[in-house]
Amino acid sequence: MFIVSGSNAMTFISTIPKLTSQNYGIFREELEMNLALAEIDLALTEKAPIEPVAPVRGQNKTDEAWANRERDHAPVRAKYDLDKVKWEKSNCMCLMVIKKSISEAIRGAIPDCATATEYLKKVTN
Repeated sequence: MFIVSGSNAMTFISTIPKLTSQNYGIFREELEMNLALAEIDLALTEKAPIEPVAPVRGQNKTDEAWANRERDHAPVRAKYDLDKVKWEKSNCMCLMVIKKSISEAIRGAIPDCATATEYLKKVTN
């Protein structure tokens, strides 16, 4: 596995050209490549994880059956919680890098968005 240290990640990010009104193609290409090399692009490549439905105890469930159902759900919930933290961290970092890589004149015209993917879509509109 390729591990990027903090200073290497900053090197990748610092090479992203500032978006102006004339360079969207190269900006987008460099942005995506450098976020991938810095290993923070999860929010751009995958949708946010969807929370699993918690089990509901039926009236006819025994205590043992209910305990088994809760036990079976625990790893599903734990995976979701972990995936959510990773995705949210990636989303936050991507938003910061994207916004910092856009000239102030353009950035001021783009409405805030909850996700990096949404924000990039607003950049092209």
